Amino acid sequence: MLTWVPTKQGKRPSRPSEGIVDFCRQPFESLEDPLVRVWWWPVDEWHSELLVIAHHLVMDGYSGPELIDELAAAHFAAVGDTAVPDAASEGDLYAYAARSNQDARRSERDLADDFWVKALEDLPYEPLLARSTAVPASGDGLVIRSIDVTTASSLRRVARTRRAGLPTLFGAALAGQLAEDRGRTEVTIGIAVDHRPPEYAHTVGMFVDVLPLRVQVPDPSPSTADNLLSQVREGLLDLLDHASTPSARIFRMLRLRKPIEVSLSVRSSWNTSRAVGNSTWSVEELRLPESPYPCTVDVTQEPDGTITIAIYYQGQHLHAEEACALADGLVNRLLVCADAETGTVR
Repeated sequence: MLTWVPTKQGKRPSRPSEGIVDFCRQPFESLEDPLVRVWWWPVDEWHSELLVIAHHLVMDGYSGPELIDELAAAHFAAVGDTAVPDAASEGDLYAYAARSNQDARRSERDLADDFWVKALEDLPYEPLLARSTAVPASGDGLVIRSIDVTTASSLRRVARTRRAGLPTLFGAALAGQLAEDRGRTEVTIGIAVDHRPPEYAHTVGMFVDVLPLRVQVPDPSPSTADNLLSQVREGLLDLLDHASTPSARIFRMLRLRKPIEVSLSVRSSWNTSRAVGNSTWSVEELRLPESPYPCTVDVTQEPDGTITIAIYYQGQHLHAEEACALADGLVNRLLVCADAETGTVR
């Protein structure tokens, strides 16, 4: 469901400067409202640019280029260059959502249920991010840190040489940092897992779930990073074997309202070279803190090779100083990892 927001009559802005931040920050207050917003504006006689804001319930990171391709195909068909592709063979997102809801509510057990019961047995109920009682609750917030191209390249090399991906590397770093900050030998973090079925390969929609991963951290020091990374990698492989279980079913089955309080998502920015109008601008304020978790670590691989770490936090669970400390500790831990790979001494 789309809503179209045209530019004001008589105005032809070359960049989305007027009202764009307010437009992006407008909350999705009801599922009855449009869940995808489109802002189009002409640049000159031959070029226009397009901004798409989507609720996290209806689009994952893979959906961005798919949506742009569909809009571009519809545009070229409208001007008579090509025919609109037949979408009849695409998976039906409504049917997928209905099936996932049935899976979450079904009464019979299966082998996946047994896996989750064993994996989360005796999970502690105290909050992972137990805030300091001496500091009053404050509003929600956002902390952003950047990793330069050279360090980001080293981190990708670290992941490749250890047969892991960036989600595994960042998951290990986050688990180690949380264990160090909170003085724990075990943490449970949420890992964003892609479970897009083959028949939905080109369907715009949300095919990502956040599943709980339990990590033992007997020694959180950076020197044990390899052992922690191996544990997270093996744990993720187990999760992938049972990723079809909706997180709502896991929470319901184990009677856990929030077994995890920190979620991690690692993704790539849309390939801007494919965007209509060849848009290359970016605005940091466009990042929307849409998450049901008190703290979300959103890691983005940018088109220029850098990595952006955005930490969204809710004030009643985490105050600004703690969020900044978590961000700085995570970045420092990753720098140690990159330096160990290159032999750099800071």
